[in-house]
Amino acid sequence: MTGARVKIGFRIALKLLRCGATVVATSRFVADAARRFAAERDRAEWRERLHIVGADFRDLRGLEVDFGWRAIERQFRCGTYGI
Repeated sequence: MTGARVKIGFRIALKLLRCGATVVATSRFVADAARRFAAERDRAEWRERLHIVGADFRDLRGLEVDFGWRAIERQFRCGTYGI
């Protein structure tokens, strides 16, 4: 889901995680997104199902080259940024 770092995107991502979904969250600011999710008291219940992927949707050409399913698969294997 895009925009999962703040505001409604963050709240929707949390709701999905708390309902048992696996969430691939995108943000230009991966470290900040990870900090925000890590601050949630119930993070131990869903942290394994949260995957944060760095993506800047303002640069569509860069996304076409750098951001495909292979990148997401690599991200899943890389963990959850210490959340």
